[in-house]
Amino acid sequence: MDYKVILSNLAKRQLDDILFYIYATLGNEVAAARVLEDAENTVQKLAQVGGSLKICEEPELADYGYRKMHFLSHRYLMLYTINGTSIHVDRIYHELEDYKNLPD
Repeated sequence: MDYKVILSNLAKRQLDDILFYIYATLGNEVAAARVLEDAENTVQKLAQVGGSLKICEEPELADYGYRKMHFLSHRYLMLYTINGTSIHVDRIYHELEDYKNLPD
């Protein structure tokens, strides 16, 4: 079953911030393009396999019903929930960030 993947405004802003940092701060246009392509490919894969991934083991994330999908080729991840046939990506983080301690 393919799900419809919806990125929240926060997730879109986080992805934009990641890309801007890589492009403008690090000055690496090629790397920014590759991360964007990876994000798009990960969303496509998430639409296919999102329902098969289990709820996060971390209690801080499980309380929200979050599941996580790591980017296919980079060290980022998406936190998402499933509602019927839709996957809602709420947040995108680098895996070294303290994503377990979410602000309310």
